[in-house]
Amino acid sequence: MEENNIQELEEMRQQLNILQEKLDQQDIVNEKLLKSSMKSKMSWIVKYIIGEVIAIPILAIMLSGIYVMFNLPFYSYIYILLICVADIYMDYRINISSMRPADYEKNNLMQTVKKLIKMKKMRSYQTLFGFLLTCIWLFWLGYDMCHLTGVPNTELYNGLVHGCTIGMGIGGVIGLVIAYFIYKKMQSTNDEIIKIIEAIDDLKDNKEN
Repeated sequence: MEENNIQELEEMRQQLNILQEKLDQQDIVNEKLLKSSMKSKMSWIVKYIIGEVIAIPILAIMLSGIYVMFNLPFYSYIYILLICVADIYMDYRINISSMRPADYEKNNLMQTVKKLIKMKKMRSYQTLFGFLLTCIWLFWLGYDMCHLTGVPNTELYNGLVHGCTIGMGIGGVIGLVIAYFIYKKMQSTNDEIIKIIEAIDDLKDNKEN
């Protein structure tokens, strides 16, 4: 009788061990999936910044053509290009270089949450200053377009100037609106990753309990 009880207890212990192993494996799989999801959510930001780098030469060529066409002073042209380059550099510093592969490891997740919160704060400052500096450029460009010198004073040319001025103003406003929505999406991505980290932390707590 006693031997049977011992054997039953041993079988129960083995079954519990098997169950615990399965739960551990499930936790590992869940953590891997969640980490993969975090990296995937950040990947679009990396692609966006690469797209910005590619767009800079195109923007420089297009703007230079407009400045040459209307004989505009090149001071504001240099100003806006410097702003664009500085903005891309800050995008890289805030959104890419601040995160490391180790930040997605379980032991560093709470530190990663702090980094993500700081990233959101820095991104807000970047967006605000970028908005103000771009508005200065738009007013500067508008002033230069309204005070052209050394250009033909014909009805056709004046119409072209007015049309380009209005078009560039509308384009600038549209660009700022698009930039705002991209900013909101970046902030939302950070919030989603923070929720994922909280889910991983819950898994860890359940495992320990």
